[in-house]
Amino acid sequence: MSFLKKMLKTSKKKEEEKKRCEDTSDVIKVLEELKVFDNTEDKITSEAEELELLSEIYLKTFTLSDLSDVKYVEEELKQGNIVILNVYPLMENSPVNCKRAIERLRAICKVLNGNMRSLGGQYIIVTPHFIRIQEGKRKV
Repeated sequence: MSFLKKMLKTSKKKEEEKKRCEDTSDVIKVLEELKVFDNTEDKITSEAEELELLSEIYLKTFTLSDLSDVKYVEEELKQGNIVILNVYPLMENSPVNCKRAIERLRAICKVLNGNMRSLGGQYIIVTPHFIRIQEGKRKV
């Protein structure tokens, strides 16, 4: 009987060790998912990806002819592009819808930390969060 007890004890110990190793690997997986571990490779990769994204910034022009055109501007901002909008056609057809479109664009800019400014009577520029618009008059 003592031989069987020893065998059972060693098998129980092995099971406990195996369970502990599984628990530890589960914890490590969870911590990696939560980005608790600091991997320099991840930092280098993410910085390279950010630089690659910044190299593909476009300045696009759109004409707002309908209230539904605002979603296209939102998509462009999310992609990191700068958008210049001609709001005159919408303003001419429906001033109320033009005002709604501008309010939606302001809300989108606020959520995405972007910027939006008027370029005169009928044009608006909308930029992503990493491009700031500086206001001010130029002194000659």
